[in-house]
Amino acid sequence: MPIYKLKQSLKLEEGGYLDSVQIEYEISGKPENDGSNVIIICHTLTGGLNVVDSPLWSFIGNKRTIDSNQYCIICLGTLGGLNESTGPRSLNKKGNPYGPEFPTVTVTDSIHAHLQVLNSLGIKQAKAIIGGSYGGFCVYTWLALKPQFYQIAVVFQSSLWCSAHTIALFSLCRDIITSSPSWRNGKYTNKDLEESHSYTQMIAVNRLFQMSHYKFEEKFPRTYYNNSKKKSVGYWEKYHAIDDFITERSKTMIDPNTLLSTFRSSSLFDLEKSFPQIWETWKELTTTVIQAPCIQDWRYPAEGMHKIHKKLKEVGVKTFYRPTQSGLGHGSYLYDPESINKVMRLLKTQLNESE
Repeated sequence: MPIYKLKQSLKLEEGGYLDSVQIEYEISGKPENDGSNVIIICHTLTGGLNVVDSPLWSFIGNKRTIDSNQYCIICLGTLGGLNESTGPRSLNKKGNPYGPEFPTVTVTDSIHAHLQVLNSLGIKQAKAIIGGSYGGFCVYTWLALKPQFYQIAVVFQSSLWCSAHTIALFSLCRDIITSSPSWRNGKYTNKDLEESHSYTQMIAVNRLFQMSHYKFEEKFPRTYYNNSKKKSVGYWEKYHAIDDFITERSKTMIDPNTLLSTFRSSSLFDLEKSFPQIWETWKELTTTVIQAPCIQDWRYPAEGMHKIHKKLKEVGVKTFYRPTQSGLGHGSYLYDPESINKVMRLLKTQLNESE
């Protein structure tokens, strides 16, 4: 994938500067000079950049709502994340990985860097921007920085600030990682990670929160796990298939420093703190905004996005509220394509009307 190197050091929201910044991005198609065919996709917290070929992004591809033959589709990697954009695994001035010395970066920092990438591509305006959850944080931040840049924005299952519940989850994961002897103050080796049970526990906690009640019941119906029970084991030992699944070691190791960096970036997100005049700014917002929460999402409940919708409407923004229904809850916009059919029809209409 292409990598763009910023020309100057990046001033960080939490203080200081980050040198030699690079942003990895995916681009499919050629952008028109006026940006009329450009659609930006904001990836999830730990998601990849290859959204065009990913089965998760069901509405992107040949002859789909976001037709890859019609639009130039771009996905930009955020700072401190799991892509090749600058993060804890990147090399510092001494030629060593930053590791725990990597500075705190925020969503706003990433969007400032992403703007420079688009400028380098000659893109001064774009057709649409789409993102959910953490990607929704990125969408809202774009609209705060550039209220006249996008014609259409779609936000799935997100908020103007990181929820207390999500921060608590990240806090628990951080404590599991950093309390392990294998942590070594962030100076761990690959062997340390291979031998660390704490890493497996952290992944298990995250897996528990990522999968909804409905998904667990679907994966482990009562008849299945009753039949999978092990006989003659102590009450302190693994008992059935659910035990094995939730404590299963991840097949791919994610760099812990990088995970902690993404957790902190997400936890710090508070748009009204970063942009105190946001509602005044959004009086000039020319973007049509589609809010699409999921009724069954307990991490970012629908009423939160409805409040955003109503407040945008009060300041004169063209906004739509389209709640979805899915037993998969948070993340269902990726895992349950049928649940967002109405949202996609509305998006298609808006794309056609803005031609």
